[in-house]
Amino acid sequence: MRILVLWCFMLAIIAGACGIPAEISSVRQEIRRVEKEFAPDRRVAVFKVDTMLAGNPPVLLGETNLSQARTSLLSGLEAKGIKFIDSLQLLPAAMLGGRHHGIVTVSVCNLRSQPRHAAELSTQALMGTSLRVLKKENGFYLVQTPDDYLGWLDGGGFLLMDSMQHRQWMRAAHL
Repeated sequence: MRILVLWCFMLAIIAGACGIPAEISSVRQEIRRVEKEFAPDRRVAVFKVDTMLAGNPPVLLGETNLSQARTSLLSGLEAKGIKFIDSLQLLPAAMLGGRHHGIVTVSVCNLRSQPRHAAELSTQALMGTSLRVLKKENGFYLVQTPDDYLGWLDGGGFLLMDSMQHRQWMRAAHL
């Protein structure tokens, strides 16, 4: 997936050097409009979307955890009569197999800005904090805390679970 995205961005850069068609420019304007409306703060929302020209129509690439933003983008492009290929991924990622929840299992866990231990500290979560798990990359999980902050956490700091396990844990925790 990462190689495909890098390849697509390289094509987009090449297309930019040759002059960006008006349609691509309109798509990027719509992307910026939706980002400004739904995801102005990257600390609490994932909206990494771009377009590339790989023929006609242009291809939408990237990911978001905001279904409303995705819907707004697609309907906005359709309303403008712009044809496109939708390759956006809605998080949580399907590769998690339905395990989109987690509970912090260490006294304090550090959530990082990137999926690596040396990355900047984004926030922290205390033992027992419920997490929304969005995706996995290089042994790290992109998670969202109850106060909506995003960060990367290694698999040793929390217990990954599905919706049923999470409901059971929440019920037991409130007895």
